[in-house]
Amino acid sequence: MKPQFIFLIAIFLLNACTDSFVPDLQDSRLTRYTNEGLGNVSAIINDTAWVGLVENCFKCNRTTIYDIEYYESNDSLVLILSGKQNQENWLDVVFSLKVAEFQKLSDLRDQRFILGSGGNFAVLDPSPQGLLQNLNGQIWFRDIGVVESGNGTCPYIAGTFGFEYNQSGQSKIKVHFGRFDFKVCNTNF
Repeated sequence: MKPQFIFLIAIFLLNACTDSFVPDLQDSRLTRYTNEGLGNVSAIINDTAWVGLVENCFKCNRTTIYDIEYYESNDSLVLILSGKQNQENWLDVVFSLKVAEFQKLSDLRDQRFILGSGGNFAVLDPSPQGLLQNLNGQIWFRDIGVVESGNGTCPYIAGTFGFEYNQSGQSKIKVHFGRFDFKVCNTNF
């Protein structure tokens, strides 16, 4: 092969990013709701699509769309979903949930957490400074399962969410039609 051809292939491979966006049939701005560990998260935030996709490329800053941690000392589960609005800046949707007597990931199957009560909350990060007021909504872990992965099997989490709140000095923040579906390999579960 000619050196120029090899050089062009190398440049393409180093800069190419792929994603797993499968549009929703009702609203093509959102990812389709799935429960297969496809690595999709999306929602409508104040009438603008927010989409999180795994970017597989050499120069990408993010290679995952989620972080999930369980803190036994205070019975809390923290879930951070990362995405972009209008393909621009990253914005995280952060959930902190009270989960007493949590033993394994499958305990979350079909669990709904009411946000704004019982120590459960959600917030956008980064968000304008100010006190959160009147938070209400829910996150629903609709399905927990297992899928084949490169080295065997891997659990996945799939569900939906929606919430709204006022922030002092700011307009209402409304997050709706949220959905998530991702594998949780190599975590503390």
